[in-house]
Amino acid sequence: MSGAVGFKEWSWVCRALLAGSQTLIIRKGGIAEGRVGFSFKHSAFYFLPTRFHEQEKHLKPGAMPGPAALEAWETPPPGEVVLPAFARVEETVTLENWEKVHALDAFHVWTEAAIRERFEYEKSGGSGCVHVALVRIFRVVPAWSVPDSPKFGGCRSWVDLPEPPPHTLDPVLQDEAFNEMLAKIRMAMR
Repeated sequence: MSGAVGFKEWSWVCRALLAGSQTLIIRKGGIAEGRVGFSFKHSAFYFLPTRFHEQEKHLKPGAMPGPAALEAWETPPPGEVVLPAFARVEETVTLENWEKVHALDAFHVWTEAAIRERFEYEKSGGSGCVHVALVRIFRVVPAWSVPDSPKFGGCRSWVDLPEPPPHTLDPVLQDEAFNEMLAKIRMAMR
C-alpha cells in the first residue's frame, strides 16, 4: 500500500490523546469492519478526528471543553480534514472480562455506559469483549491537512491516506511519563 493509514476516532478522544490524559483506545469495531470484525491491524497510524456518532452523553463530565477551547484542527476549512496526531501501538489486547475493562475507567474519557455498550455489542457474539490498544501519541507538526473524501465516511475504523508531507512528530508524553502511564494501565488490566 502506498501512502499512510488513518484511524477514525472521536475528536474529543483525539483531544484527550493530544493532551496526554489518555494513552489507550477502546474499540468494538464498526459495521463496515466485515465478517472478521475489528482488529488493530496497523502498528502506526494517523488520527482522523470525526464527529460521526459522537455524542456528549458518552463522555465523562468535564471531558467536553467549551466552544472557545476548540483547536484549529477541530474546525478545519470546508472540504478539508486535519490530522493532528500520530500513534504508535505499543500493545494490543482483547478484553473479555468486564471487571478488567471497568478497571480502565480512570484512563479514558468515555462514560461507563458507553464502554459497557461497546463491551456488550451484539456483533461480538453477545459474549462481551472490547479491543484495547496502548498507544504512544505524537503531535504532527505542522498538522497534516487532506481533502475530505467520501471514502472517509461510514462505519469503518481504517482509511487509506495519501503519502504524508514532510513533518515532525513530537511525543505528547516524554518517555518517563509515558512508561509510568503504561505501567499503571497494565497493572489495572491484570
